[in-house]
Amino acid sequence: MATGRRSSSRTGGKKGASSGKSTGSRRRSSGGSRGKKKNSVRVDFTGIESRVLLPEGDYEVKVDSVEVKTSKDSGEDYLEWVFRTQNVEEDRYNGQPLYFNTSLQPQALWNLRSLLETLDVEIPEGPYDLDFEGLAGLEMVAVVSHEQWDGKPRARLVDFLPIDAGTGERVGVDDGEGEDDLPKLTESEVNDMTEDELEEVVEKYDLDVDLSKINRLRKKAGAVMDALDDKGFLED
Repeated sequence: MATGRRSSSRTGGKKGASSGKSTGSRRRSSGGSRGKKKNSVRVDFTGIESRVLLPEGDYEVKVDSVEVKTSKDSGEDYLEWVFRTQNVEEDRYNGQPLYFNTSLQPQALWNLRSLLETLDVEIPEGPYDLDFEGLAGLEMVAVVSHEQWDGKPRARLVDFLPIDAGTGERVGVDDGEGEDDLPKLTESEVNDMTEDELEEVVEKYDLDVDLSKINRLRKKAGAVMDALDDKGFLED
């Protein structure tokens, strides 16, 4: 009987050792699969454009698209314009996108009107439906300047001229008007503007204001009003 107990003990020990060895092997195999590194990744660059910094200057452009969007700051609608450069001597600068926004708020419609007139769009008196498809392909001259964005220079459309004005040295403002022809703005109109609209006023009225150094929107509006008042463009 003693012999039977010893035999049973030895047999059980072998089974346990065999089971433990098999489990460890499976763990090592599974762990090796999870830790395997990928040597490649699939990327689809269809429709992705490379960034090219347009030098400052005047460019012939055409309307590529117009879309209604909503401002995250004010919740109001605006038009996002996309223009494409054309007829540039250096080919890599052809077809580059330039973005421009025009507010649909009554106090800022002067900017949209100036842009449409520059594109030679006939504007009737009273309300009418602006046909985006009819705007595609219309041409003008875009004035491009550089601004800092996240510490890097970025090309920005800051002004526009009729296409028959040609490119080269800039000789006037976007719609051929002088400063005396620009409309006066009220305090309520300026206070209702978004940051983008305030920047457009600074550019349009050639105000000596650097909005990037002012943090709050209300203070930016106040600085714009002070500058407008100094130049006689703020209504009493």
